[in-house]
Amino acid sequence: MGITRFSGPVYGAKQTLLSGHRAVISSGLSTLVIGSVTVPLGEDWYVTEVIAGASTCTTGVAGVAVTGNSTAIAGAAATITSTETWAVARVPSTSVSQGEYEGYKVTGGTVLEVEGISGSTAVAVGNMNWAIRGYSRWVDSTIAGR
Repeated sequence: MGITRFSGPVYGAKQTLLSGHRAVISSGLSTLVIGSVTVPLGEDWYVTEVIAGASTCTTGVAGVAVTGNSTAIAGAAATITSTETWAVARVPSTSVSQGEYEGYKVTGGTVLEVEGISGSTAVAVGNMNWAIRGYSRWVDSTIAGR
């Protein structure tokens, strides 16, 4: 038997789909889009986890939420419970797309946005890092020329 080696990302392999950093999210019960991407045509993304952390925040009032075409993805919101900790939100089984073991399906062409949340009236959230994890699936391409 031979050995299989991949030279790039493997469709279906769990990976970081999108990640980013925001230096400051202002205080005052604010929500701010801190990351955005359009899922490429010809593939679907399945969101399984959202991860967030910040070096400055007030307990339980900071975090991130993920939306697809302005609709919140159920369970895809991570609330940071204290400074210097990481919050992980796993997409609940009730949101898992049909035919999959885990993950919420985001179809190609969907605008995926990450919203940073600062719920404190006094403290700005500082140095927030976040990531959306999941996997991609190739679909029959509708891209012209393929």
